[in-house]
This record gives sequence, C-alpha cells and structure tokens, in this order.
Amino acid sequence: MINMTQNVPITLYRTKLRLCRQMGYTYGKWYNSVGFENNQLRKRQFYKLDQNGYLGHCIWNAVRLGYKERILVSDNELINEEIDIGFDALRQINMLFEMYKKQMKLLPYK
Repeated sequence: MINMTQNVPITLYRTKLRLCRQMGYTYGKWYNSVGFENNQLRKRQFYKLDQNGYLGHCIWNAVRLGYKERILVSDNELINEEIDIGFDALRQINMLFEMYKKQMKLLPYK
C-alpha cells in the first residue's frame, strides 16, 4: 500500500506537468538556457517567454530541478514541509496558468 507521503508528491508532480504541457512544454525538452533567477518571474519576463513559446519549458525546468534536489529527503517532518512547499508552488503555477489563458484570449498571435 502506498503511503500518503509517497502519493501526494507524485500527484503534485503530475498536476504541475499537466499545467506546463498546456502552457507549451513538450516532453523530453530540457532547455538549460531558459530560466529565471530565484524562481521569480516578472510580468515582462512572463510575456517574453510566452511570446517565444518557452513559458511551459521554463516553469517545468524549475519544477523538475526542485524535485531532483529533494528526492532523497527521508525525514517525515521534512517531507511534510516539502509537500506544503509543493502546494504553494502549485498555487503559483495555477495563477500563471490563469494569466496564460487570459493572454491567449487577448492576443491571437499563437
């Protein structure tokens, strides 16, 4: 039986991947040059990445790197803290996705 501390991170990972796919990420693409500093995305950077088609790639690179850095955590308290961080990150990605959908409705450039 899968423990909840194993099931929740997998579900968060899949949900973030699904949102990034809808924002233009394609499986197997790893762009090291596409990114942002300190996991902060300014509005101007958002529009620039969106226009170039790299928004989903950029966000997914940050998500994947975060999961790779934390995969070996074994303490239950740290795992619970990381799950809370994962939900916060998902909330931020949801807000970016809403901005992305509004942008798609306003500008028919894609």
